[in-house]
Amino acid sequence: DELEMRGTAEDKRKREKEVVELMISVYCRKNHAEAVKDGGLCAECSSLREYAKSRSDRCPFMETKTFCSNCRVHCYSPDMRQQIKNDNIPSGNGSTSSHRK
Repeated sequence: DELEMRGTAEDKRKREKEVVELMISVYCRKNHAEAVKDGGLCAECSSLREYAKSRSDRCPFMETKTFCSNCRVHCYSPDMRQQIKNDNIPSGNGSTSSHRK
């Protein structure tokens, strides 16, 4: 059913945004603490978060994709792709485990 597939895609999109935001947040707190006083994000990480969210919003493969890195079409610009890779590596080593539900 097409309506069910849209709901599934929207659920995946929401979850993807939550995970990316969490990873960026963990990375920013660890690496840019001096720039972040109120628990938010520094300007660079805030910009990256908004960029990642906009890419997720526009992804035409959300229903079938697994990870962006496995996608045949890389919608991130090369510099933003490198930046998100840099932010994901430290966060992907268990540092987000305290945030799991």
